[in-house]
Amino acid sequence: MTSFGTLFRQMFLQKSRSAYLIFGIQFLAAFVLTILAMGSAGLNNPKIDQTAINTIAAAFLAFIVLFLMLCFLTAPVYLVMTSWKIEKINRDQTWRLIPISSGKFYLSNTLSSFAAYIYLEIMQLVLMLVGFFGVYLASGKVRKGVSEVIAETTNNNADYGMLVEYLVIGLLLNLFWYVMISFYHFLSRSVIDFLPAASNRFVIFIVRVLVLVVVIYALYFVSIGLSDLFIHPLTDSGESFELLMTIVIFILFNVIFGGLNILLINKFVEAKADR
Repeated sequence: MTSFGTLFRQMFLQKSRSAYLIFGIQFLAAFVLTILAMGSAGLNNPKIDQTAINTIAAAFLAFIVLFLMLCFLTAPVYLVMTSWKIEKINRDQTWRLIPISSGKFYLSNTLSSFAAYIYLEIMQLVLMLVGFFGVYLASGKVRKGVSEVIAETTNNNADYGMLVEYLVIGLLLNLFWYVMISFYHFLSRSVIDFLPAASNRFVIFIVRVLVLVVVIYALYFVSIGLSDLFIHPLTDSGESFELLMTIVIFILFNVIFGGLNILLINKFVEAKADR
């Protein structure tokens, strides 16, 4: 029998290739856009809020901003791309020949993609910190401004705990995305396999649409219940209990639907023959 750790490492190495690809494309895109932005804005007397900074600091800062903006595009692209890969592997006959239980196979497949996503986020964060450090070293005025911001933040007793809680919620939400995509795929596949006319493409299409409507309808009511817990702390910084409750709820959802996915893949979802 193949151990869970061995399979997880091999899957992570494969999934990390997608992370490297997206990171490389994002870096090149930010680099090219920085050159274009600096060229169109001119290299003479760059300013930040009417404060003059040198050209090197301006280039680093422009790169950081553009790279950060691209993060909001690369994250969903990675999630969609790896979701497709997860479901393809889940029913791949060659992968399913690995001597390990179907439940552990599903967990390894999903968690390795999630770990590769976190790895992508860490690479992006490290690069932005390096770029910010370049701005910090290149401009004395930036160093002075950073010192003032740190002093002001310290005096205002900024709630870093809430920032961490939102970060955890964001990660759990991304994991929930993977879990729900697999739940939809497994549930629709299980229903289709039990239908006598499953070979009819129109019937398959109708079943998938109906299952999708049911899943979206259920998630809609869940999102309504979570919205107050998630948004209320933004308007009342003293209320962090709602965020903790949201974290607990997302953990429970991931565990419950993940458990249902394990049940479905163990009992009803068969591997698809290679074509």
